[in-house]
Formats: sequence, structure tokens, C-alpha cells
Amino acid sequence: MNSKYKDIFSDDYSKFKTEDQLVDANWYQYSGSSVFIKKLNINIMISRIAYSIIGVKNYPITSFLSVQLFDNNWNELNYFPNNIIKDKFPTILNIPFYYHTNKGAKYFGPEDPRVILKPNFINNNIDEEPVIIFNMDLGDEIDNIRAMHAYLPFQKHLIHFQIIGETVKKKEKNWKPFIDEKDYLDNDHLIEIKYQIGVNSKFGYINFIYNISPLTILKCNLDNGLCLKTYQELADINKNTNENNEISVMRGGTNLFPIKGLLREKFNNNLQEILKNKFERKDIWIGFAKTHLKNCGCGERIYRPHLFLFSKENSENKKYKIELISSSVDFNIEVLSWDEELPNDQACFSKFSVLMPNSVAYWDLVDNQYTEEDYMGITLSESDSNVIVIHVRGMLKYLLNSLNKEETIYIDKKLENDQDKGKKNEKKNNLLVEIESRKMVECVIEKAKRYCEEYGFSHKKIENLD
Repeated sequence: MNSKYKDIFSDDYSKFKTEDQLVDANWYQYSGSSVFIKKLNINIMISRIAYSIIGVKNYPITSFLSVQLFDNNWNELNYFPNNIIKDKFPTILNIPFYYHTNKGAKYFGPEDPRVILKPNFINNNIDEEPVIIFNMDLGDEIDNIRAMHAYLPFQKHLIHFQIIGETVKKKEKNWKPFIDEKDYLDNDHLIEIKYQIGVNSKFGYINFIYNISPLTILKCNLDNGLCLKTYQELADINKNTNENNEISVMRGGTNLFPIKGLLREKFNNNLQEILKNKFERKDIWIGFAKTHLKNCGCGERIYRPHLFLFSKENSENKKYKIELISSSVDFNIEVLSWDEELPNDQACFSKFSVLMPNSVAYWDLVDNQYTEEDYMGITLSESDSNVIVIHVRGMLKYLLNSLNKEETIYIDKKLENDQDKGKKNEKKNNLLVEIESRKMVECVIEKAKRYCEEYGFSHKKIENLD
């Protein structure tokens, strides 16, 4: 094997008669995250390729990131349109990483990729470019810290993120990326923080939901990797915290897609009024979070997606708020069993049940129509074994109807009624919003536990066992 990482891999391949047998025994592809570049009319898919020397998929010694190209109908392509990038696809990204071959070596290389589009001002041929987010071990020289990274493949630019004023944690994972267009269109709004994370940013800025509960937002410079907490709920009202660096029940998930960006691109007269009424005072993003529950009725652990909507006020306050979180969503997929020898209707006899949301790959309005004529592509992985793309119709209508409901906006109405009372009510109103956010997360977690119990009951069909 002519690779600088060749000493990671086993030399004993004699037991395999074919290359396919070798791949099936030791290699796994999952965590596929995709974006659609409109100007080029292509989907770019970034996946994790994991290698386990012992053939156990959740115990890989190392991982790599692969790149695949697909056209608008999801036919795979071997070359980039117009040869803008001259590589042949599929290919492996050349991201250097630390590793060793000592006993117990594992989890080297980039893991859990997420990809998002940002404006591009460097290459005149493309007006937007992908940013790949992942976690990776920094190595012995930095005390084996697992940090969050970004890689810009069009410019071969790699950085790792550091939060200003925070003690470096042993492990950072599950940051949800989103782009705030004001970071690129309204330089004045960065004036308060740009001197802390970098005045001149050649590559721009990216935002993350660092924690869902308590809701915590980061803004990061893509040149130097410096991040600043720009919003954080009060932790003392929230029980679902990340104390002692423990992993929260609800975390991570997909990139976040701006609703306003969708409507601005294509909307008819009916949508113009909706756009004005719904989004004049706030920016709203949509994506999927995930829950990770233990011993709730289906194996030792279960992972499921949850539709996730959050917003930022277009005001001096710049307050963020979780607008909506759904209960567990499986899209009527009969999730693959973790253990391949078990049929899917007995999946909860396996150790894990995993349906992982990886990306909102695209969201488009068709023929400028509103009623049920929007389509969203979502990439998922089942049991760390595959990458699938599903296409959902009518998401926009569902969201607009949900945001019309009285119970989802009662805090907003209170804020409007209290505006004439001055800033003395600002702290109280912020606390009300944070309490609502906490209660929403707690409710969703309880519903996720019930889903797990019901799924476990229906996927432990003992009568079918030999």
C-alpha cells in the first residue's frame, strides 16, 4: 500500500480471496453529509471512511474523509463541472492527522463530518463554497485533545477551533454549524467581537450551536480558528447541562439551513406577505438534532433525529431562541440492525439502534409554488453502515403552520406587550424565553424515551427467533 499511513493497516490479507471481501471485513462508510451548489448544479457528499483492523465498526483505528459528486438526479459523477477542480472523484481528502501504532490505538483521523455552504469571495467561478466540519485528535504533543476542525477543500485550508477564555476540554464534538448572512453582508454587526476573534478574515466566519441546553452559540473566525461565545442561556435554570464535560442527551445533528434564504430565492406573491409577517423580526434556521438515550427499551443505546428550529431576533438584543423541536423522527424507515445477522424487526436485541441525521442537503421551492411544493433532501446513516438520502415534501408548509400556533409564540407576544415598559423587563423576559426552551427540551426527551420503549416493544419479535 503506497500511503504515508500504510503502517496503520494490516499486512495479513491472505485470508481474503477478493478485494470486496477485504472491504466488507474491515472498512465502513457512513456519516455522509451533503450540500448542493446551485451554480454548478452538483451535490457534494462528504463521508467518513473508517478502518477497523479487527473488523468492529465502532472500534476503528483510523478514519478518512471521502468526497463524492452527484448531479441533480443523484447520479454519481467522476469529474467536477468545467474542470474547476481537476481531481478525479470519488477521492480521499488529504487531511494530515496524528497517529501511532501502539497497542490499543484507535480513533485517529477526521470523524463525523458535517458540511455547510458559505459565500466565497476568492474564486470568481464559484460564489459559494463548502466548509467541512469534523472532530480530530490533535496528538500527543497537545495532550491528545480531540478538537473541532474546519477544512475548506476548494482552498485546501485547515484549522482547528479554540474558544476564547475557556479551558480546553479533552473532547469537543457535536457542534451544529450555521451561517449568519450578516457576517458577510453587514460588517458593522461584527464590530463588537471582530477585534477578539480577528479583524480581517480572508475566509469569513461560521457560527455553531455549541450546546442545545443550555442554548450556547459560538462565532468563529475561519482564518485563525478563534471562537467567541456570543450567546448563552443561564445554566442555573437548566438541568440538562454539560457539567464535567459529560455528553448531553440531546446534541449535534445536521447543519442548519436558513429559511429566509429559501424564500428570498423563489417566492410568489402569496409568500411575500408570509415572508414579511414571519421573518421581519427574526432570522430562523432549520435542521435536525439527535437524541442519545441509554437503556430505554431498545438495546443499550438508541440514536434518533429530531426536527429542530431556532431563531435570532433582528434587534439590539440579538437573542437566540429554540422555536420548535419535534419528537423522535424515523421517517418510517425500518432501521438496519446493528448486528447484521439479526433481521430488522429484531433490531432491539442488538447493542445499538442508530439512525443518525447528517445533513440538510438541499431545500428548494419548485415552480414558485407554495402549497406543498417544497422539497428537502436529508442524508442519514443507519447503524454506522451506510449513507442514504431521503426527499421530504411539504416541510415549509408544516413549519409555517406550526409557527402560527398560539402556544409556540406566546413568549413573543409577551415581549411585544412589554416593550413599552423599558429595559427593566428585559432580564425577566430573557428568563421566560430560557425557561420555555428548557421545558421544550425536557418534554422532547421524555417523548423520546417513550418512543424508545415503543420501538423496543415492536422490534423484539421473540417468536421469530430460532
